[in-house]
Amino acid sequence: MTIMSDKTLNILVVDDDSVSRQMVRRLLDCTPMKFELEEAQTVKEAVHILSDRKFDIALLDFRLPDGNAISVLKTLRKYGRLHTPIIVFTAHAAPESADEAVLEGAQDYLPKEEITPDNLERAIRYSMQRHHLTHELLWSRERERREKELRLLQSSVTESGAAPNPVKDLPETFERFVRTYEKLLLQSLDEAGFRTAQEVPDLARRLAHDLGDLHAGPKDVIDIHTAAMKRVGEKTSTQREQAIAEEARILLVQLMGFLVLHYRKSQIDRPRMQKPSMDA
Repeated sequence: MTIMSDKTLNILVVDDDSVSRQMVRRLLDCTPMKFELEEAQTVKEAVHILSDRKFDIALLDFRLPDGNAISVLKTLRKYGRLHTPIIVFTAHAAPESADEAVLEGAQDYLPKEEITPDNLERAIRYSMQRHHLTHELLWSRERERREKELRLLQSSVTESGAAPNPVKDLPETFERFVRTYEKLLLQSLDEAGFRTAQEVPDLARRLAHDLGDLHAGPKDVIDIHTAAMKRVGEKTSTQREQAIAEEARILLVQLMGFLVLHYRKSQIDRPRMQKPSMDA
């Protein structure tokens, strides 16, 4: 992932001092980056904005009126909302604060007295790259874990020894699943900004139930995901497609998780449905 010259970065600056916020803007103006700047002044504002939206980068002053950058990082991590790479601006005499910020999830830190256009641009670029790679690694591991568990459970609830036919071999059924998943993707993007009621988990659970009734496995889920993403890509702009791709990864793992739960429930319910032996 690289910062492209034609990409406009959405940047959040959190500092209660208006002079410092103007300084950051002037430094950014001296870089080749295109950007749109949003400002916040407190921990409360920062947590609210970063929980509600994803920025390309957030620049946080360490000391804020109602707390500090550590408070922001801890709160976002606690509620699973640390989706934006964060750089913390620290006082030159407080290296321990910078170390603590990195341990709590900040991608980088810069002493305020040493910030220049060059090292600010470099820090932003590297922080975005590290955040992206870390996210990709975590997502890949979680997907791998879900796929492994799903394969085991799929096998255990299949009634016959033979593997079930892939959902893709049932054209009408596959098409129905792809259309449903495509709608889920678009609705998921809307819900990511808290603009609508949170309905996607319930809809994904229902989709997983229908897939489970066909003994679908991870390959089926990925086939449906891939087909829906291809259709979405043909209908949307590049910028919106990137946002949907981010939500799609979450939805894919979520759907596999619901399918795992469906199969676990099937395992539990099956013995209950078996009639006791009447042999004397």
